[in-house]
Amino acid sequence: MAKFRQYNIQLLPLDTVKTPEVGIEGYKKLFDQLSTETSIAFKNKKMANQAKALINDTFICPFVVHTDEKFAYGKFVKYNKADTVTDFYDKTPLFEATKEVAAVSNVYYFRFVFDYTWHRFGIEENGTKLPKPDVMLKVLEHFLEKSAKNYFPDHSLTLNLISDQVSMNEALTEGNQFGSVDVKITFPNSHRLNDELRELKKLNAHNIQAHVSPARGAQMPGLPEYIRKLVEMAPEFGEATITFFKAISNNDKVIKFKRMIYSSTKNPRYFILRQKKNEGEFGFVERAWRYMKALADKNNETK
Repeated sequence: MAKFRQYNIQLLPLDTVKTPEVGIEGYKKLFDQLSTETSIAFKNKKMANQAKALINDTFICPFVVHTDEKFAYGKFVKYNKADTVTDFYDKTPLFEATKEVAAVSNVYYFRFVFDYTWHRFGIEENGTKLPKPDVMLKVLEHFLEKSAKNYFPDHSLTLNLISDQVSMNEALTEGNQFGSVDVKITFPNSHRLNDELRELKKLNAHNIQAHVSPARGAQMPGLPEYIRKLVEMAPEFGEATITFFKAISNNDKVIKFKRMIYSSTKNPRYFILRQKKNEGEFGFVERAWRYMKALADKNNETK
């Protein structure tokens, strides 16, 4: 079973009045450039030098990137540097890499697909080997930012994790009282905005952040409608953290309120596919792209 985590990648006009959105061609070009850079790094054996460092001598980078007419696909690779290998018992050196050799160990590959239409990026988790959602977001930003600046100087690159709508709705429904709420939204490059946000977007505002909290020791009996609308946009276009208090009852009598915290960054939205028997690699990633795009199509129809 392949479990895909999803991200929203956007190129937003710096001037929303004068500059058009990049559209399907623009998102394809962004990944065309990533494909070119990855191929050159592989050919020149510079890929390991350009990888992004994580923790504990772990690194990650795109390994191969292909661009089809309707979607991009490929693999990221994560690995540990293995400059030396020693015997477990007596520490005797068994291997020492030269400067010309990129010696690695614990290598893991992560298949990905990217849809040009809804600019959604889905990447396979490969068990628990994929970096955490917030770390992987920074990885994507690291490898896409250069191309975005070079080829789309009139646009701003933004990324956010697509989080689970169900768990967020549960937090809003189960919250009898609320503590602090933090929400950040990046305006989508689509028409799906209410009047207030549409006005801000016309003024070239790209992000909106809000924080609301009660006095110390108090709780809010509900959320302001303005804040609730922003929170409801967070799964697609931002992030939100909600502190809420769930009523714990015994014999229909509330005996206490349990403090709970919902964080969108800890609740990614997944889709899961099983690779069919005798299904080739391209056939599988194409099916993954079609499945992810169908989810986005359906989601946009309901907005």
